[in-house]
Amino acid sequence: RLCGAFALGRGAGGEPFQHPVLEALCSLAAQLRSRALSEKPFRGELALADASSSGVGGAAAPEVLVLVVNLDRSPHRLEDMRREVRRCGVRARRFPATDGRHRVVRRSTMAPYTRDLTDFALRWDESRPALGVALTADCERHYVGYAGSWLSHARAVRQGLEEGFPFVAVLEDDQVLSTDFNAVVQDVVDCAGDALDVVILGPLDWRLRSRRYAQRRRVMQLKVPCSEASFTWEEEHMASLYGYRPALEEQRTYMLYSIGCRAMGGEDYMTTGCCGVWGYLASRSGCQKMQSSMKFMWESFDDVLQAEFQGDNRFTKENGQRRLWAVWPPIVTSDGKWPSQNSGEDLDMGRQAAPVSPHASFRDPSLQTDVAHVILGPEHSFLDGLPCLDGVSEKVLTLAATSALLWSPVETIWAYVVTGWRKLFDQRSGSGSGFELRTEMQLRLHSDRRFFEVASEGLTWSWTLIRAAFAFGLSRPMDVVMIADPPEGPPIELAPLAVRVVEGPGAQLTFCADAWFRDLVAAAAGSRVDLTGQAATGARGCSCRDLVAELRPQLPRAGLARVDFGLAPPSGTRLGPRAQALSLAANVHSLRPELLAVLRDDLAAGACLVVTSHALGPLLDLLNELAGPESPKGASKDLEVVFAGANPFGSFLPAARAEAIAEASSSPYSGARGRLRGLVGRPVLNGREAFVVEAVVSSDRWRVRLAGGEELSVKEANLVVDEPEPWPPGPLPDECSLTTEEAWGAAHAHYRAEAYEPKVEALARSRPPATNAFWLGLRRRLG
Repeated sequence: RLCGAFALGRGAGGEPFQHPVLEALCSLAAQLRSRALSEKPFRGELALADASSSGVGGAAAPEVLVLVVNLDRSPHRLEDMRREVRRCGVRARRFPATDGRHRVVRRSTMAPYTRDLTDFALRWDESRPALGVALTADCERHYVGYAGSWLSHARAVRQGLEEGFPFVAVLEDDQVLSTDFNAVVQDVVDCAGDALDVVILGPLDWRLRSRRYAQRRRVMQLKVPCSEASFTWEEEHMASLYGYRPALEEQRTYMLYSIGCRAMGGEDYMTTGCCGVWGYLASRSGCQKMQSSMKFMWESFDDVLQAEFQGDNRFTKENGQRRLWAVWPPIVTSDGKWPSQNSGEDLDMGRQAAPVSPHASFRDPSLQTDVAHVILGPEHSFLDGLPCLDGVSEKVLTLAATSALLWSPVETIWAYVVTGWRKLFDQRSGSGSGFELRTEMQLRLHSDRRFFEVASEGLTWSWTLIRAAFAFGLSRPMDVVMIADPPEGPPIELAPLAVRVVEGPGAQLTFCADAWFRDLVAAAAGSRVDLTGQAATGARGCSCRDLVAELRPQLPRAGLARVDFGLAPPSGTRLGPRAQALSLAANVHSLRPELLAVLRDDLAAGACLVVTSHALGPLLDLLNELAGPESPKGASKDLEVVFAGANPFGSFLPAARAEAIAEASSSPYSGARGRLRGLVGRPVLNGREAFVVEAVVSSDRWRVRLAGGEELSVKEANLVVDEPEPWPPGPLPDECSLTTEEAWGAAHAHYRAEAYEPKVEALARSRPPATNAFWLGLRRRLG
């Protein structure tokens, strides 16, 4: 700073200020810089490099400060890193890390670890702890590791600033370096220069270091050729699960790309996982931004770094948008043989012969199970598959039920705060108890419209009943429990429900009731579901599938449970203690006299009534029938309309194949869906649904897969490809409801065959025919 002040000073004549003191200071600074690059990495107790191997591979070591963060208690990790540094000719030196055990002080050594803030031994200028890091840690050693990692990286960044280097590279001590390390770091400095802030040299999560993710978010191409620009094992495995390999550009040189973040309310749905801080290159501006913006430990150091450098909200906009970059292919990776240092497992286990770290590849084996092929593969999502149950392919029902069982568990408060599909899946994305397959299911929601349609079919039964129960007020105060993190929203929960399904697709509901009503039982503990009347008649003799027993051995962490479900005579539904009666007539098409009689009896008995249909018309007919001819304009003094309109949790799976495929066509691409047309040799296949696998090399044909696994090679002219539809689906919750007056007015207009009001007309056309697409909530008016 003193040298800069002298250099910027000017004499009376406007010439730069010259003085022997300035010359001496500049000479001293040059000596210190030369010593930092030429002596410290090779001599002394902190040296790691070997002068004889510096710059191996034909690339000179860049003039960048390289620090390897290492704890005093981990000499074996340091020796491994010393060998890596010398193998690649990197000019690096050890940076003594901060041991979290010396900075975290327990309030009580007798009490067990609780997720609260303990006392810290911190300097005034160090980052302060926040509750987030305490809630993230699973145990005390994990908490201590988080704090130590944060303080170590913050000190390393400050060291880079204090030594005055324009760039500093920080590495952790359990990494594997690429032989291109020196060349790529120098290339990044030459090509990006002052334009960069922080460049991750090897992302932690396998999705963030994949070729597909990198090419979609490319910032700039580098000059150094990359000899390892192939698909990773993880990408090859995912291609086998999805049934196709995405078409990507051939990559001849390294490149820089941006890393997004879903924390702090970000909309970057395709970015999951953590960037990690295995190794990163930071400029002076990047170091200064890290020092100024990362003042609180509200999460681990890498998670906060990833969030703070997005610039997508008012808290981070000063750092600029998308300022966190990464290099592809990675030049810093992990072989996974060192256990986690954050949780202290490295002290107990030492280096292993086989990979044990969850960050070396997949975090868990869930993507390598049989159920992963069912969830992610294309075989179970063809709408024209056979056999069928109530008009839906049995394979589609298997996919819908399996996905419904594998979403993250529902919390009681969700029944109040979740008001539509978008909110539900966002809530599940941020909930705990996740594993790799759940993460991939979340990603597929945004990339594959068909998967969302099938997933909504699996969840529509529970969430239609959950939202209806809240609309009817079938809730009660929560039990008083002293907890550190109280729930959001009011302290109420759903009472146990006695659900009678008097009309509906009985065969489908019996197929896997544990899946259809799993969320209902989680949100309203002690609930029971019975099929009666027409629904029970349609279910008798139909086969059911015990997916809970099939999935438990494959995914023991999924938290699978049974649902109290059965067939009962019309008057045989069992009511538990304090259970609330709720009747459901689902997918009503026509008003049979026996159905009307059952609905009138349930209303007279005080039950709350939920009626759903594929269209709005049958619900308006029901209102007119229940109101009676003597009621003016269809209104009834004895009948209360609690809700009406498009069901925010109605299924989006089309009820008919012809309506599932749009006539508009886009260009084919790997992973697209469409249908065949114009085939002359096999005209019987025209109109069949097809899954596009890949383009046939050196021709205008595409390889497609049909339901049942048959593959064909067809011309592009014989394919009608579905137009991609946006996320989130509509209508949104605030657009889909009718007031009581609007519902009665629509029923009156429907009875007289008159035109609907514009809002009602738009609502009636807003949804294609699907399970529970429209709903109506009725009960007897009190008093």
